Amino acid sequence: MYVAFLDESARNDDFYFMGTVVVDDDSIVKIETSLDHIGRMIAADVPGFDPVTEFHGYDMFHGEGAWQKVPIGWRIKASKLVAKTLANSGAKYVLRGIDIKAQQAKYRRPFAPHSLCTAHSFESVDEVLVRDHESRAMALVVADEHHSAPDSRRNLRSFKASSVYGYTSKPCRRIADTIYFGPSHSSRLLQISDVATFFVNRHETVVETDPRAEAAVEQIFISVMKACRFFYIWAPS
Repeated sequence: MYVAFLDESARNDDFYFMGTVVVDDDSIVKIETSLDHIGRMIAADVPGFDPVTEFHGYDMFHGEGAWQKVPIGWRIKASKLVAKTLANSGAKYVLRGIDIKAQQAKYRRPFAPHSLCTAHSFESVDEVLVRDHESRAMALVVADEHHSAPDSRRNLRSFKASSVYGYTSKPCRRIADTIYFGPSHSSRLLQISDVATFFVNRHETVVETDPRAEAAVEQIFISVMKACRFFYIWAPS
């Protein structure tokens, strides 16, 4: 049994992304151990930093929340180390995105980006499991707490039963049970999905004005892509 940790990231009303980290027992241990170690490294050098602080891409990049007093050098280093952890863990990363402006220009009544991107993510995780593992492999899905949890669970039941017009092209038979929701501050696996997806979003949608930020985002993106098994941003034309 695998576990798929799913997190979302948006760029205003222009793009919507979901990134999923698919893990087995070994990769879970590697990720949790590595992120805990990174937290302790920062705490040993930055007074007042709690080693169990959540790794959150937005806060790490902008120096906000619990990362406000962490020097930029450490924030960059921590982001790179988290991305390298993903690359070296044996986990598999799946990225699905939607060009919202293109979707709105194409359809009079477009589906909600969150619901559609969730469906695309389920379908892609299903495909990766079939392609990379034996056909019997299945995964539980865990996502960050979200107000749309009831809708997501209801939709997954439909996606597992059959293809759903406009959402999926085939049943998602490798997704087990239902979708589970939990707080990201308590889950290193949700955190690594958040960091990876934040930086993929930024790499694809932002033109950096600071060469140092551009270089850092590029290096992080390269590390994430080493674990990536599926990458597609849907832009209907």
